Amino acid sequence: MNLNAEMSSARLMSIDFLRGCAVLGVVVSHSFPHEPDMAYLAVQSPWLDPLGDMVGRLTLGLPLFFVISGFCIHLPWARRQAATGEARLDFVPFWKRRIHRLYPPYLVVLCICMLMVLAAYAMGRARYYPEPKLQWIGIDFIAHVFMLHGFHPLLDTGGGNPPMWSLAREELLYAMYFPLLAWRKKWGMPAALAGVLLLGLVFPPAMRSIVQEYSYFSGVVESSAAVLWIQWALGMASVEAHYRLTRLPGWCSAGRMVVVWLLISEICRVYSPGLVTAVLGMIFFTLINFCVQENVAQSLCRHRLAVCLANVGMISYSLYLVHYPAAMILRELFGFIAAPPNVWAALFGMALKIGAGYCVARLFYACVERRFLNSRTRFYEIADPVRSEIGR
Repeated sequence: MNLNAEMSSARLMSIDFLRGCAVLGVVVSHSFPHEPDMAYLAVQSPWLDPLGDMVGRLTLGLPLFFVISGFCIHLPWARRQAATGEARLDFVPFWKRRIHRLYPPYLVVLCICMLMVLAAYAMGRARYYPEPKLQWIGIDFIAHVFMLHGFHPLLDTGGGNPPMWSLAREELLYAMYFPLLAWRKKWGMPAALAGVLLLGLVFPPAMRSIVQEYSYFSGVVESSAAVLWIQWALGMASVEAHYRLTRLPGWCSAGRMVVVWLLISEICRVYSPGLVTAVLGMIFFTLINFCVQENVAQSLCRHRLAVCLANVGMISYSLYLVHYPAAMILRELFGFIAAPPNVWAALFGMALKIGAGYCVARLFYACVERRFLNSRTRFYEIADPVRSEIGR
């Protein structure tokens, strides 16, 4: 496939494939029985804890989402720049497109989840909120409506749907895109990446004069948009490499380097935790470069499993939004999920939550999300490497 063909067909199957992998990782990790659930087990299994550790690593789907987000948001600018040399981005159309695409499904799910919270409050079971509970529930709802919940740790994982914490970061990263783009146009992508990396490293220490390390608010600082910005910016660098606006060394798209970066991330967790976010970004920056190359070579689209995962990626936003509330409803309907009598019942409950989350997501996508897509889309078939629009 030549460059001109790529420019006219912006939705890459490789990106949807990675979206599918990322969202399934998050869903599986959230579906695994947590410690309060497993406390009901009469017999513990020696392999359950190691399995839980492995499943817990699937939350790496979140940094992959941030890198993919940077790739997709920057793609229209990169495509236009490569095709025409025009380096302009209109502020108002950008936000209209983003809000129309993402906010209505988010608001629908938020309202459903907060109704579930109110039902729990009416039954005397809204233990998450301090007193006065009803006032905190109202504050939580308003903060989520305006996507300001990321500034308070209680609200950050509230809204009746804790995974929505990342969506608050996404909105901030969209706003930060404009100064980053101006930075990139003036000094180039390498200088922009260096500046974003430096900001992410100095921000948590700089905030310790206000928020002490390991305090109640420290988690919000460590997962702030300023810290995660490097992952998002690496996605921008990846799409520029795809459109040949930036030249990257060969190792930046070598599949074996994903393993190398994984090993480096484990070392950083012990000796330099501040670098972990950037190294995780490099894992998925490299993986995206590799997969996009495979996409261009039309090799990825020949594998049935890859096509299935790409189709999961098509509904990844719906799945991310609804999987947690779907699991909560199952816990109420089937008591053995909340209090499994044995290990096998716990794992069956996990499979049930994954399956139910996927089915609800397909229904939500068909009834709600699809109505707000910026273009008409269809699911992938074998040997179908591209689409006409990038979607999310």
